[in-house]
Amino acid sequence: MKGEIYAIKNPSWLADTFIFCEYEDKDIETVFIKLNNDNQIEEIGTHIMRRMHLYDVSFTELVSSKRCRKATDEEIAIFKCIGDEYWYHCERVEKALAG
Repeated sequence: MKGEIYAIKNPSWLADTFIFCEYEDKDIETVFIKLNNDNQIEEIGTHIMRRMHLYDVSFTELVSSKRCRKATDEEIAIFKCIGDEYWYHCERVEKALAG
């Protein structure tokens, strides 16, 4: 992971929050977790913009949007529980599913 860790409400379901950041690996680009309103992890994945169906939005545009903020200490602690090996596994699974 590199840089700041950010949070943004799920535009489809405002009770959920995506916690995300850029990743060092150029194939992965970004990593995220989705938390419900009880701060329980519901989803873990890569490519936050694709997951949020924001195909024409760059990472810089996403983090500068009004809905985006820096993650809280609690959100950062939850996010950092996910290890590098998991992000690589997640990316391999997504590529296999895409064909």
